[in-house]
Amino acid sequence: MTTLRVAALATSALLALSPYARADITRPEAHFGFRMGTDGLLAGSEAIERYFERVAEESDRVKIVDLGATTEGHRTIAAIISAPQNIRRLEEIRAANQRLGDPRTLSAAEATRLAASQPTVVAIGASIHASEIGATQAANELLYALTSSEDPSVLAVLKNVVVILIPSLNPDGHRLVVDWYQRTKGTSFEGGPMPWLYH
Repeated sequence: MTTLRVAALATSALLALSPYARADITRPEAHFGFRMGTDGLLAGSEAIERYFERVAEESDRVKIVDLGATTEGHRTIAAIISAPQNIRRLEEIRAANQRLGDPRTLSAAEATRLAASQPTVVAIGASIHASEIGATQAANELLYALTSSEDPSVLAVLKNVVVILIPSLNPDGHRLVVDWYQRTKGTSFEGGPMPWLYH
């Protein structure tokens, strides 16, 4: 399954979600108190981490992993999202991908067999630039769509794909931008750049 097809199906999942959504997965607006993308409202890093953890507790389609500490000592998390049977065998999938990562160690026949027996792994890293906060906000909706949808096309994607969703590649910068926006909201500085160097 191509990356483009995965992206198209994930987008269609977001657009056609409501008739096929599981009721036992918390919607983003129920957790944050507003719908992602609402003018003037932003979800902060801690709230996003709590939402990802909450959905992981509610769904057998997701596992949260820590990628390591940021420069300022905060978490960088990823949600590994797939069909439950793939979540249960993540170590096997990881090991197969490591073997495929060095073609010098495999014959062509073995590489073909191994690739055909494993799901595709797609990594989505959101918002590497601190002021580009839209993707980090949207990651909450994508997590919800992939873990709650019962649409057959979405379930087919999850059976064949392991999605690694990193809600922010720059959690420190996201914190700074959201904090600055909250501090200046309603003032003449709202929407303006921070008056100090940041990363």
